[in-house]
Amino acid sequence: MEEKKHFSWKSFFVAVLTFVCAMLVIVLFGVLFGMVGLPLWPFVMLLLIYASYDGFDDERFRWSAIGAAIGLLTGMSQSVVSELSGSSVAGLVVFFLLAAVTAGSFVMGGVKWANFPMVLMLTITTVFQLTPAQLAGSASADVSAVQALGPVAVGYVVAVVLMWLFGKLVHKVGPKMGK
Repeated sequence: MEEKKHFSWKSFFVAVLTFVCAMLVIVLFGVLFGMVGLPLWPFVMLLLIYASYDGFDDERFRWSAIGAAIGLLTGMSQSVVSELSGSSVAGLVVFFLLAAVTAGSFVMGGVKWANFPMVLMLTITTVFQLTPAQLAGSASADVSAVQALGPVAVGYVVAVVLMWLFGKLVHKVGPKMGK
């Protein structure tokens, strides 16, 4: 049986302090990412995934990061292919094929990269009416889908590396905090 946790002011204070520190870190990274022209949202999404969905489990996070990258690229594929080919039909066909493979793999189950983070990133890049400039974290409205792909991909890779480093810190410091 699971033991019920009781409220303690000390635990509450630590939780609030942890939240404030996490928000300060996110603001700091937001400023740093903005200074180099990268979007912050991939970092925030990966932090959410790693800290909650994966529970700081590095093996789970590896597959989450791969799945999220596939979802992100699938979601951006229609506008990128349409722009590169000059054909909205080509963009739609490529998106449909990629979405069919990713969604089919997710529904089928047992495919490690076809996971919740993949669906989350696919949803973010397709359901919400975000312009390429918004996805890229750019203040300029004149950002094309192809131009947005670079900052989004680089921001994503930087976020994966930062989550890996954060995981190393959590695994090193975390056990010491309980003593």
